[in-house]
Amino acid sequence: MFKVKVNQDIIQYCKNQVDKYNFGKRSSANGNKEQQLTGIIGQSVVMNLFGLGNVNGEDGFDDGVDILYNNKKIDVKTMGRKSDVKQNYTNNFLKLQDHYSTEIYIFCSYHKTKEELTICGWIDKTDFINKRRYYSKGTERKRFDGTTFETFADLYEIDNKDLNQVNNIDELKQQLKSKTMITYEKISDVHYKAYKHELFLNSIEIHSDKYVIVNRYSRLDVPKHLKDYLPYLILDTYKQDLKTYNLREYSDSQPEGTLSIKKMFNKLKNEVQKL
Repeated sequence: MFKVKVNQDIIQYCKNQVDKYNFGKRSSANGNKEQQLTGIIGQSVVMNLFGLGNVNGEDGFDDGVDILYNNKKIDVKTMGRKSDVKQNYTNNFLKLQDHYSTEIYIFCSYHKTKEELTICGWIDKTDFINKRRYYSKGTERKRFDGTTFETFADLYEIDNKDLNQVNNIDELKQQLKSKTMITYEKISDVHYKAYKHELFLNSIEIHSDKYVIVNRYSRLDVPKHLKDYLPYLILDTYKQDLKTYNLREYSDSQPEGTLSIKKMFNKLKNEVQKL
């Protein structure tokens, strides 16, 4: 970990940005203005460390990519606190952000009283998925001081001790440069409706050794030799995510603009054949 004193120019700039622009564009669990300010301060400080200036609200929604460094898509996640951060402290991550194209996460803690940002460490998306813990909305969690709270949304947690540790910005840059990422091609977004219920297939990622089915709520690795099974696996992923919703195999009286499972499968099959 390492700490950075946040100067008043950055704090005032970020306050002006939050007042001027709407940074809450995730459709739910967007956070209040104070929480958004914490995130913008953390992002701006880290961007400055990389020589990229401050957050600019005119750029619009960033799809989970705050920084592009050495061809790596990086998201800066910042939690606000009024105490010094420790190795056993945890970081929160909203589940609904899981489908973004981020490759690297940098987790930070902003001390609101000291106006000090701690860069806690970083982790790539694959390691993050393997190490994080999931808590559904409404789960009772206990803080380090013994008090409890309920999670306001479906989220993941990861402890600082599970992050890649860095002592200064030069170490962080060097580690990110040396990190080899699996490159992939992202297929354009597909959006279907089935019986008034929206289904999202955000992308199929083509890696060197596998496909990854990414939808709004999950990721599924599929080995390359199982390409022909992709349509079945995609539909199975949908069904798992929509356990409370019954989709019928056939229907002659579908609402206009919707797809039955059979028609959806045929459409997906045609799309997969193009890969």
